[in-house]
Amino acid sequence: MSFIQEQRREQILKTCIEELAESGFRNLTFKNIAERANINPSLVSYHFKSKNTLLFALLEYIFSHKVQYVANAVSDDRPAMEKIRQYIDASLKYQRKFRSLNIALIEIIFNARTEENKAFYLMEEDEPDGLYMILIPIIEEGMNNGEFNPDTDIRTVTRIINGAIDEMILASGNSTESDKYGAVLFSMAERYLSTEGESKDEQ
Repeated sequence: MSFIQEQRREQILKTCIEELAESGFRNLTFKNIAERANINPSLVSYHFKSKNTLLFALLEYIFSHKVQYVANAVSDDRPAMEKIRQYIDASLKYQRKFRSLNIALIEIIFNARTEENKAFYLMEEDEPDGLYMILIPIIEEGMNNGEFNPDTDIRTVTRIINGAIDEMILASGNSTESDKYGAVLFSMAERYLSTEGESKDEQ
């Protein structure tokens, strides 16, 4: 794919996000996308052979965008616990900063159907969520170097952290509220993960 083709494809995906965020899933048609992007409808169908092809590409684009944003905020040279804080802070900041992407994601997940008429949210994932692939190694690092409780249930704690973050997906852009939420979430994670918390619980 040439540079121009890649740019056009990304333009279409970004236009889809705008259309979904402002007009909803029902109004997402190749015609409306083309009108909003000020391009010929044939260009949309050239890059995406069907609506579902477009939707799957859009999901990949949104997920990759979030994973890259969060990954860039986590410092390789920091202690594992500090990385947990960075992960939580970056994830919540993303929710505030890219609200339109979150709305587009929800519109797709809960309204789109596969060719077999199966809701997108019922589909089984072929690969682990990219965010888990950031968080799990951090927890494993902390367990291996003695910073975290060696009996940490990785599967459970990653689900709790990411689930709590997802609860804020459509929260207002109020940074104060988000910061307070993040501080409480980190405090809970810190208590569960730390070896100090383990010894206190045993007393």
